[in-house]
Amino acid sequence: MPEPIVWPKIRWRKRDRQSLTVGFKLLRELAYFEGHFADCPILPGVVQIHWAALLFLHEFESGLVLQRMEVIKFKRLLLPEMEVKLRLDYDPARLRLKFCYFAGAWETSSGRLYWARPCSSIHVR
Repeated sequence: MPEPIVWPKIRWRKRDRQSLTVGFKLLRELAYFEGHFADCPILPGVVQIHWAALLFLHEFESGLVLQRMEVIKFKRLLLPEMEVKLRLDYDPARLRLKFCYFAGAWETSSGRLYWARPCSSIHVR
C-alpha cells in the first residue's frame, strides 16, 4: 500500500526575516480529501491550521509549543486542484503567528496562533 499524500505540492516559496509565503497546488490525491466529503471534497480547516503550524515550526522556531488560537476564520472552501497561497507573518516578541490562505485574489482562511516556550517539567495533580 502506498504512503498517503499528506502535504501539498509546493510550487514556490518566498522568505524574509519574519514572514514566509508559499504557493502550492492541492492535489486531488491528498489523504485529507477522502471522506470529507464524498460529493464535494474540501480541505478541512484543522488541516489548514496544522499546515500553517508545521511550516512555522520548520521555518522559524522549532522549539515552541502551541498555546492558543484566536480569530480563526474560514471564509471560502479549498477544493482539490486549487492553486493556493499561504502567508505566515511571525512576531517573535509576542510569539504570535498570523496565517492567511488565498486562492487567487480571495482570502479563504486566516487566524492567529500564539506560542510558548516549553516548561522544563510538567506537574500533574
